[in-house]
Amino acid sequence: MFFLWLIASILVLGTLGALIPSFLRAPKGLSLNRDSINVEIARERETELKHDLKQGLISDAEYDASRRDLEQGLTFDLSPHPEGSESQLPAPFIAAIVSALVPILAFGIYSMIGSPDAVNVESLPLEETTRASEMQPDVDTMLAQMKEQLKERPDDVRGWTLLSNALMGTGRYAEAVEAYRVLRSLQPDDPEVLIRLADAIAMTQNGMLAGEAEQLITRALAINPDQPQGLWLYGIAAEQSERLSEALEVFNRLLLMVANEPDVRIEVEAVIARIRQAQDQKPAIDSVIEIKVDVPTELIASIRSNDTLFVFVKDPNGPPMPIAARRLSALPLPRVITLNDGDRLMEGNSLSSYPQLVIGAHISKSGSATKTSGDLVGLSQTFSTADQRAIQISINERIK
Repeated sequence: MFFLWLIASILVLGTLGALIPSFLRAPKGLSLNRDSINVEIARERETELKHDLKQGLISDAEYDASRRDLEQGLTFDLSPHPEGSESQLPAPFIAAIVSALVPILAFGIYSMIGSPDAVNVESLPLEETTRASEMQPDVDTMLAQMKEQLKERPDDVRGWTLLSNALMGTGRYAEAVEAYRVLRSLQPDDPEVLIRLADAIAMTQNGMLAGEAEQLITRALAINPDQPQGLWLYGIAAEQSERLSEALEVFNRLLLMVANEPDVRIEVEAVIARIRQAQDQKPAIDSVIEIKVDVPTELIASIRSNDTLFVFVKDPNGPPMPIAARRLSALPLPRVITLNDGDRLMEGNSLSSYPQLVIGAHISKSGSATKTSGDLVGLSQTFSTADQRAIQISINERIK
């Protein structure tokens, strides 16, 4: 017992030895300005929010809401306080108070809640570890509580956003999909929600974006064509589908957008290098036609994300039946598309065996290749297959 109190006394004296000189050395007139501290804390928090926004960790809406909360809190903190709210007590007086209170409080509290006889040195680490683990919040319990609260407030957009992001962050991807679907029902045209839902769906598919996930990304980019995370995911989807030229175009566009963000730029450059390497390693195809598809500004607004784009190649001197064709989502536009021998509708001659070809494009509202009223169409100029340049086509005519 003697050694226990001896060690405790040494620790208390050591603490006082560290604290008292700092008080006595305080420069004359030193004051702790609460307002300046609060402003500095607010600045640090705002910097963190901007970083999270740039990294795509939070949406624009979440950033705005957090910033408003920060401003409101800072306004309250900076509101007038009674005189004397700043600490301006003389340093020796503070030192005297600390010298008296530290040992009194230390031994007094230990006498009330401690039990020297119960100290078991060997078992202490295990007991403390067990107690700490019991005090840690249970993630499952916290998520369950959030779900229960949202049952009472089913229209709480911020609540669903927090729950969805928490589920994604803890790897509960299937549950995150369901939560994001609810959030989408509350904000159907929010590109951030569409992209996060697509990301969650992809995680339930081992990272594959084909199908609904790519459709959601396409719709999000139709609303906001410059959404960085949407462009990233769309480029990955194109790469996964071996639409390498299209993927390369998307990531080159993204590279221009992140020119001032070194860390992100390095990642984008790495993906571009990977795609180019895949292009070099891809088995040679007899003929590849690169097509740049565009739509006039006055028509682009009429195209919906669930419209279908058909691109086909025909022999201008042959039957009207296409030689090769591809079916794609109508958006985003403009875009680069490739047709090759693998897209032929029937086995036969290579595309390069035709001296001349013409490219056609058709945006279908019904999803059918049959043209109907309201559909958009376009036709390229006849070109020589010996010409290796990209073929330009404008979808500039509406069927009446």
